[in-house]
Amino acid sequence: MEVIEIVEPFLFTLTSFINFLCLALSLWLGFYIVTRSPRSRVSWLASGTLWSLSGSFLNTLTYITVSPEQGTLPWWWGWSAAFAAPFWFHMSVFLIPSKLASKQRPLVILVYFLTLNFVAMEAYTTWVFAGATAKPPIYNSAQRPGPLYLLFGLFLIVVPALALYNLRLSWKQAKSLPIQRQFLTLL
Repeated sequence: MEVIEIVEPFLFTLTSFINFLCLALSLWLGFYIVTRSPRSRVSWLASGTLWSLSGSFLNTLTYITVSPEQGTLPWWWGWSAAFAAPFWFHMSVFLIPSKLASKQRPLVILVYFLTLNFVAMEAYTTWVFAGATAKPPIYNSAQRPGPLYLLFGLFLIVVPALALYNLRLSWKQAKSLPIQRQFLTLL
């Protein structure tokens, strides 16, 4: 018996367990945050970020547990985790000083617009993902990249980086130590 025959089922089981745990935690934490302050936009955006990330865990779980005889599932079986980046960035804009926030509001609209376009391109074209390979879907290389795949990847790096920049600004501007600790946790 080869090592691969032993290790591969273990990795699938471990990946399934970790994804299920992360799915449950992200859903629970999102509900926890929004129930603590249901009228706060920041709590809804933080929860939206967590719920969007839970879509990624759900997608991985469904791809792992579906047998090849059942056919392939569409990428959106859970939902697109691409919305996590704009939700997080939008939340960070609410936390920075108002002068800077007013300058970044058009950027928030642009980020949502780009997200909707990327999600539509994922769903209806082969521009972001050109299709699946014969590899099991647990591997990152199971999807063939389309011509706009690099732009989508860059988008998923730049938008969270902007959110981290905003959170860093908020942390530096905070005057009290408890608020600084909260921003440091978010950062």
